[in-house]
Amino acid sequence: MAGKRKKQVEKLGAVVGRSRPFTAVALLLIGVFLLVSIFNYSAGQEVMFKHYFEPLLPSTESGGLNICGRFGATSALSLMLVIGAAAYMLPLYIIWFGIGCFRRKANIITKSEIVAVVVGLLSLSMLSSVFQDFLGDSAPLQSAIFPSGWGGKFGFVVLSITKPLLDTLGNALIFGTIYLIALVVVFVDSPSEASKELVSVLKWCVKMLWQLLKAVVLTVLLLPKRLVLALFSRKKSDDEQELVAEQEIKQADKSEGEIQSEPIAPEEDFSIKEIDLRDLEDFAKEMGSYSRSSALVDILEVDSASEEPVMVESE
Repeated sequence: MAGKRKKQVEKLGAVVGRSRPFTAVALLLIGVFLLVSIFNYSAGQEVMFKHYFEPLLPSTESGGLNICGRFGATSALSLMLVIGAAAYMLPLYIIWFGIGCFRRKANIITKSEIVAVVVGLLSLSMLSSVFQDFLGDSAPLQSAIFPSGWGGKFGFVVLSITKPLLDTLGNALIFGTIYLIALVVVFVDSPSEASKELVSVLKWCVKMLWQLLKAVVLTVLLLPKRLVLALFSRKKSDDEQELVAEQEIKQADKSEGEIQSEPIAPEEDFSIKEIDLRDLEDFAKEMGSYSRSSALVDILEVDSASEEPVMVESE
C-alpha cells in the first residue's frame, strides 16, 4: 500500500514538477552577462577572432574594452551582425526562463516555447529591417552599432525577398502579428486563455465604439435645426472670410508689383543753358520792357563790337 502511494506521488511530481534553483541561477547569470555585454557594446571594441570580423565592420578604429571583456564584446557583435536589434531580446528570454525555474514546473522550457523564442527573434529582426527601410535615407543601412543594418543579415536578406511581394506595410503587419503571437506563447502561461481574454477585450472595444457612435448621431438629431444651420453657416462664413482675405493679399501684392514695375519719369534737367542776347533783346521789346539805359543795351554794344555773340548763362 505504501509503495503504491509512493508511485502515485512520483507520477504527480512528474506532472507538477519541481523547482530547479541551480539551473535558475545559471540561466540568470547567462542572461545578465549577455544583457550587460550588449548594452555596453560600442563600435571598435576589442573582440576575439578580429581578423574574421574586420571585413564586416564599417571602421577598424579601436573603441576600448567591453565591460564583460572580449568574450562579451564578441558575443554582442555576433548577435548584432546576425539578428540586429533583436539581440536585445535574447537576454530577456533567458532571464525569463531562469525566473521560471524557481517555480514548480515539469519542464524548464517546452518545445513550443523554444520555437516561439526563435520565431520571435527572427520576426523582430525582420520588423527592425522594415522600420529602417521605412525611414529611408535618415537611417543608413550600416552604422557603428548595427554593422549589417537594424535587422542584421537575416532581416536584410529576407526583406529583399519579401518587399517586392508585400511592400513595407504588408511586411510590418505580417511579421508584427507573428512577433506578438510569439511573445504570448513565451510570456503567458496559458495562451488559450490569453487569446480568449484578448477576444473579449476586442469585443468590448467594438461595443463601446458602437455606443459612442450612436450617442453622437442621436445628439446631432436632437439638436435644434436652427442651431445646426447656424453652426454650418458660421463655418461657411469663416471660410469665405479667409478666401476674401487671401484675395485681398494677392491683389495688394499684384498692385505693389505693378507700382514697382512702372518706369520712373526722368528728372527735369536744370542744367545751365546758353541764350543768344539778340533773342533776349527781341523778347524784351515784345514785352515792352526794353530801355536804352538798361544793362542789356551795353551788353549788346559790346556784342556788336565782337565777331561772336555774347552768351549768357540761364537756369
